[in-house]
Amino acid sequence: MTNKIEQGMLDAIRNKHSFTSNNTTVNCYQSFRHAVIDVLLSGHPIATINGSEWDPKRRLKICLCGHNTRATRSRLNAILSLINAHIHIEKGIAILTYPDGKREEMSSVCNYYLTWEGDKL
Repeated sequence: MTNKIEQGMLDAIRNKHSFTSNNTTVNCYQSFRHAVIDVLLSGHPIATINGSEWDPKRRLKICLCGHNTRATRSRLNAILSLINAHIHIEKGIAILTYPDGKREEMSSVCNYYLTWEGDKL
């Protein structure tokens, strides 16, 4: 379930336009048939989405940026829900579940990469 801020963030991602509300910012950079979308939470880059018209692969980089908080996980889960992935907590540890069901323990400072084909984002 997404809140009002997350819904605005997702609308901005889908429509490739910038958005700011409270502590959440979406920056969209477009060039000839290519888009890069950065999502920031309190100024920290928690997600980057890359895609182009000529390459069917989309790339998503996510990071907790040292803040394994409910807000960070909620923003990331809103984005991840679009590709059937999610983050949840087990015994205080963040677990990333990929679209294929693979699970990985998340470090709060590492980047995680997801790639898929199509127009899900």
